[in-house]
Amino acid sequence: MGKVDYSRLKILVVEDHEPTRIFLKEVLAASGTSHLRMVADVKSALPLLKDKLLDLLICDLNLGEINGQSLIRAVRLNPNFTNRYMPIIVLTGDSKAETVRELINLGINKFVSKPTTAQSLIEAVRTVLERPKAFVTAKDYFGPDRRNRQEPGISGRRSTDREREDDPVPIPKRTDVPWT
Repeated sequence: MGKVDYSRLKILVVEDHEPTRIFLKEVLAASGTSHLRMVADVKSALPLLKDKLLDLLICDLNLGEINGQSLIRAVRLNPNFTNRYMPIIVLTGDSKAETVRELINLGINKFVSKPTTAQSLIEAVRTVLERPKAFVTAKDYFGPDRRNRQEPGISGRRSTDREREDDPVPIPKRTDVPWT
């Protein structure tokens, strides 16, 4: 995609912690972002995600009544959703391996652990926008290609890719989507 023009980006931030919202707003504004919406919960985010084409979603996981995982499911698993292909960055303090694995299986583009720095946040935004991954549609997955390494000359599945019966985090089913 090339260099990001932050002045043209339309970004939605879903974060319930006000000091973190202020930090994100200041960092993104300093980078040149002028089309920024900040909301504190999923109920406020859904109408914005359904009606307006956005360039990026940055969200927390612990958002009160409806969590960030439910929001990600709503975006990724509904084929009629306007912003289904939009990059998603999760910014959360829960950096346990099983949480990260669950988020990858839900179709996020990037995980950023709290507390974070302005530099880490901007690098995550640059990564998802300047080096977008192809989207994959599989039986139980829709989202960016989960592989971090692309082997030259190889297309499709690698010989080392295999189904895992012992995967502790189930891949979400389409019935998990609360909004259709």
